[in-house]
Amino acid sequence: MVVRDVYNETLFEVSWELSNRGIEFIHGKWLVEGAPNVILFDTKSVRSKLDEWKGDLWNIGQIPCPEMDEEMNDAILFGNLVAKFLDEFSTTSCSTAIISHFYDWQSSVAIPLIRGRHIDVTTIYNITSTVLGRYFFSEKSWQEDKQIGMRDEGRKIEKNKHGNGVMEISATENKDNTKGKKINYNNTHSNGNYNNFHFINPDEEAGKLGIYHRYAVERAAAHCADVFTCVSWVVAFEAENLIQRKPDGILPNGLDISHFSAIHEFQDLHARYKDRIRTFVRGHFYHYYSFDLDNTLYYFISGRHEFRNKGVDIFLEALSELNARLKACSSPITIVCFLMLPAPYHSLAVDALKGQAATKKLQEGVKEITERVAKRMFEKAARFNGDDISTVIDPSDLLTEEDKIILKRLANTVHRSGLPPVVTHNLVHASTDPILDHLHRLKLLNHYDDKVKIIFHPELLSSANLLFGIGYEEFVRGCNLGVFPSYYEPWGFKAEECIAMGVPVIVSNLSGFGCYAEETFGENANDYGVYIADRQSKSRTDAIKQITDFMLHLCQKTPRQRQSQRNRTERLSDMFDWKIVGMEYVRARKLALRRSYPDAFLGTVTESEDSEEELKGKGRRVLKPVVEPSSPRIRHGKIVDDQLELFKMEMDDIEDEET
Repeated sequence: MVVRDVYNETLFEVSWELSNRGIEFIHGKWLVEGAPNVILFDTKSVRSKLDEWKGDLWNIGQIPCPEMDEEMNDAILFGNLVAKFLDEFSTTSCSTAIISHFYDWQSSVAIPLIRGRHIDVTTIYNITSTVLGRYFFSEKSWQEDKQIGMRDEGRKIEKNKHGNGVMEISATENKDNTKGKKINYNNTHSNGNYNNFHFINPDEEAGKLGIYHRYAVERAAAHCADVFTCVSWVVAFEAENLIQRKPDGILPNGLDISHFSAIHEFQDLHARYKDRIRTFVRGHFYHYYSFDLDNTLYYFISGRHEFRNKGVDIFLEALSELNARLKACSSPITIVCFLMLPAPYHSLAVDALKGQAATKKLQEGVKEITERVAKRMFEKAARFNGDDISTVIDPSDLLTEEDKIILKRLANTVHRSGLPPVVTHNLVHASTDPILDHLHRLKLLNHYDDKVKIIFHPELLSSANLLFGIGYEEFVRGCNLGVFPSYYEPWGFKAEECIAMGVPVIVSNLSGFGCYAEETFGENANDYGVYIADRQSKSRTDAIKQITDFMLHLCQKTPRQRQSQRNRTERLSDMFDWKIVGMEYVRARKLALRRSYPDAFLGTVTESEDSEEELKGKGRRVLKPVVEPSSPRIRHGKIVDDQLELFKMEMDDIEDEET
């Protein structure tokens, strides 16, 4: 929700000028924490100018604009409105440098317009993925590759002389106005679509897919922006190969940690919500057979229903291997794994509802009997007159015949034959769902002797959920491990949120967050509850084995060790706060100003030196914990324990210097 600003002199002048041209917008305060200023443009007010502005876009960048793509039409209208607004604003406020920061192709039409019209505005373009990358890694693309045999499992990406799988940035300034830095990518993946990037003609592929116009907007924005950045190394690899501009640096995503913060009670929250999950598990399984809930761990995967991109395929393979290992060693541990992956469904499964209803009825019946027993015990104790004490505590008198009959009837009601259902809903595409198909192939069907139990829940969790009765965040807090072994994930907020809530995670180094975690934590990541699966250099089989080892490692920990690890995981959360991650944005803006106004920085630092210093992306390494590590800090590119507050103070000093 936005409320109108009472008065802003500059915006008032700009608003008056633009309204005379038929452009309507409002400016005000966004009613969220911090109350930032916001401007809302009415694209409908300039709909009549669409054809004219399409012609301008063609004249400036030879970007075609088809009639039927409404998203593209909206992007053109919005981009032109932004360009005109910034032009007028820069003219009115000529004494102040203006930095405009654009995200993804939908907002970026204004960038080539700003460059083509020589508007005095500094531009930064940040992408969270590329247009072509999204299409190449779509589930439809995977199916087509499988059908026509395009995937080459054996081909390796050529390594450079370093041979270590690390993506490096050097401060080499291009002479062709692309203003990118030299980036060397090595050994990105051993199979799949990543191998094809070096052999792809982006223009041709975009034309085949019918998205050339979107791709052209993205490419033009990347090459026209003063500073071009990506959200992760994964996207940087896409950009270098598909957009042909090497990013200037990485701007990682952060979180509002205060939203997740529960410093003194997160362990209590874990116990509380774990008990809620136990209630569901009891209702789902106990009608068929029982197992020891005190020796049960809860793993989960969540996100979009993308079987290969999210790594669901290798996760299920790893669960099958884990099941075999736990059975082979007669482990007392049982794993209940939740697949929280939304999919179209008709309704809740009858068996799932009946199980929860029967368990609730049994619980209520036992509660009533317990209350009656308590009254009898109280009466007997109150009437005790010093005679035989055994008359007070005689168990045979506690349950009446009526109570016994009720208890037997309730117990018989909950008993069912067969196997507990794997999926909690009636899926629309049950016969073709890849998850169900894979579970049947692996025989992960909740057999009595299985050590790994599966629950596929194809609905977004909320507190109104009939089965769980808790929201997603509460569910995550109650689990022991989140698993996100993605093949394609530009960033990966789910894993980041888990860490903020003190839940250990398994991530892939082919996800943006996984790359960031690998660079930050290095070989000590496991000690902090961040397990990084190597899907860059390892084969599929080896990656599955590694994920299995990670999950088994957690099974072998004692409850005390798991509690200690959760403490270490939660202490990492401050590292992902926007107050710290946001400093990368400050550096990007400083670099953009240097490039736009080099004369203003004469005698300070050269462009190449500044590029290297500002957006080099230095690795921040976390040292191995000794016993019970406290919060890490950053000093001279290294993180040491117990001094994060000092690091925050240093960052505040940097901010003060820059302002």
